[in-house]
Amino acid sequence: MKERAEEAEKEVDQARQRTEDKLNTLREEHTRQTETLTHQQRQRNEEKENAVNTLNDNIQRLKNSKNNLQNTLENQKNELKAAREETSVTNRRAKEMEHKIEKQSVEQRETSDKLQTALRKREEDLSMTRNKIIGKKFSEKYIFL
Repeated sequence: MKERAEEAEKEVDQARQRTEDKLNTLREEHTRQTETLTHQQRQRNEEKENAVNTLNDNIQRLKNSKNNLQNTLENQKNELKAAREETSVTNRRAKEMEHKIEKQSVEQRETSDKLQTALRKREEDLSMTRNKIIGKKFSEKYIFL
């Protein structure tokens, strides 16, 4: 009986050892799987973080592009406004010059008409004076005859 008890104790020890070995094997396998899954999860998290960082960089780049385009558009609007103002000033000056030229043209026509009238009057006066002189000479010439 002692032998059987020792054998039973040995079997129990062996069974306990086998159970501990299986338990240790299961723990090691579980630890390996946990480490593998943890590593895979970290890789996925890093990939997601890289993707998020890339998206944030793209968003920032697009915001900068948008701001640059808005600034360009604003500058072009200001340039267009300045060009319109300059065109308006130029058109106003052109109308003023056109008005001055028209006024000078009218004044020149009036002056020309006055000069023509004065010239005709002068010619008439000269003609009358000439006729008077000729008439005097003629009468002086024929009076003495």
